[in-house]
Amino acid sequence: MISVTPAGRNLMEATARKTTAVLKEYAALFGAERLEALQAELAALARVVAPLSSEASTEDD
Repeated sequence: MISVTPAGRNLMEATARKTTAVLKEYAALFGAERLEALQAELAALARVVAPLSSEASTEDD
């Protein structure tokens, strides 16, 4: 079992607030719909190339 200290919890909360603020700014500058589409495309790309990473690591063995 893992537990988070109060300091760790504070760090996670502060990081979450900063991340939320940055993402809101990105959406304001780039457009919320465009940002969502970009995120979806990047997630799709990550899924497609993920097997390449495991193939490369097995070639090194």
